[in-house]
Amino acid sequence: MRIVFCGGDFLATGLERMLADGHQLVEAFTLPVQSKRVLSTELRRIAAAAGAPVTEARLTPEHMHRLGGLGVDLLLSGAYAFRIPPWQGRIGYGLNLHPGPLPDGRGPWPYPWLILKGRRSSAVVLHALAPGFDEGDILARWEFPLSWRDTADSVRAKSRLVANREAPRALADLEALWRDRRPQSGGGYWPLPGPQVRQVRWTYPVGRIDRIVRAFAGNGCLAVVEGVVVSIEAAVAWPEQHDLAPGTRVLRGRADLVVAANGGFVAVTRYRILRPRR
Repeated sequence: MRIVFCGGDFLATGLERMLADGHQLVEAFTLPVQSKRVLSTELRRIAAAAGAPVTEARLTPEHMHRLGGLGVDLLLSGAYAFRIPPWQGRIGYGLNLHPGPLPDGRGPWPYPWLILKGRRSSAVVLHALAPGFDEGDILARWEFPLSWRDTADSVRAKSRLVANREAPRALADLEALWRDRRPQSGGGYWPLPGPQVRQVRWTYPVGRIDRIVRAFAGNGCLAVVEGVVVSIEAAVAWPEQHDLAPGTRVLRGRADLVVAANGGFVAVTRYRILRPRR
């Protein structure tokens, strides 16, 4: 199949497998290399080896018209940030790999919500591209378990493993998967988490704080420690009975930042000061 890919390194290993299986990369659409939203170093390496151009631009109807004249069989997106123009009538198949348990979890960043909601499993879903984000008919759904130790980063890694393993296999049976695709029913959209969702209040039960710090590990959640606003990058929370007021800093010193919470303690192992005490 002649493939156009939209995204970054999310599907790099799987794309390389597809090319090894005899498929051809016609063109890749991604963001500039310095973008923090999408990493594309591996995608660029694969495209260069395949002799395929890399376009650093949002896919437009004009692009789609041009691609329609190149005999493209499959437009495949994975972790692509933009809405893709209508492809029907120009390209054989238009598909997206979504790293969330559709029909739940539509939206650009399902990973933290999976932690916040206490979900015990997630999925990578192959679905048809549709006018609404992540609303197209489902061709395949690959589920995997989550654990109480997962962070948004580990869920992303698990999603990538599943997507890169299963997507190349799906191409071998794409005609049947397309024939048997099924519409989505119910579910919901999970928006980008705002500041209120990312905020830790020490009066929260310690279990809730644990979910927040795991959901935003590496990205930062907000808290106030002794009047100082900090972004918590990594922390460990545990239940333990105590009679301290929530928010009390228990240990002092540069190496230890431990704060009392409702029903336990939180050891903040990495943080940044956002707004110092006035």
